[in-house]
Amino acid sequence: MLRGLSGAEAVALTIRTEREEHRGRFLQLVAASGRGHAGPFPVTEAASLIDGRLSVYAVGETAESSLTDYVAGLVTRTHWLLPHVWTAEAARVEIIAEKPMSWVVDGDRITAERLDLEIRAGALRVSSPPLCK
Repeated sequence: MLRGLSGAEAVALTIRTEREEHRGRFLQLVAASGRGHAGPFPVTEAASLIDGRLSVYAVGETAESSLTDYVAGLVTRTHWLLPHVWTAEAARVEIIAEKPMSWVVDGDRITAERLDLEIRAGALRVSSPPLCK
């Protein structure tokens, strides 16, 4: 992970939620409706699967030594405490890039300059078999 981030180019983004707007140059942005991403890594300290909110974090442009701290923070589940990591919990998140760029959304690669992400209660219908005894 550190190898991939150390060669990454930061991009200028504006991230808006219903409570705040954050602008900066970021190396990575994660938004999820559950507790984890990329396997075992938590999104934020307050992330929940049932709260109806997206958990978001963005890693700001920083020195390579701080990227080592970030990767260590992912492993120890404390990355949200770092000064170059911005976090939010929101029902709706708008992300605006300075130019169209490639994003991975639910496993699909798309190209867009702007993303509007939100939680919609009841948008998915899930069927499961009855519990077996």
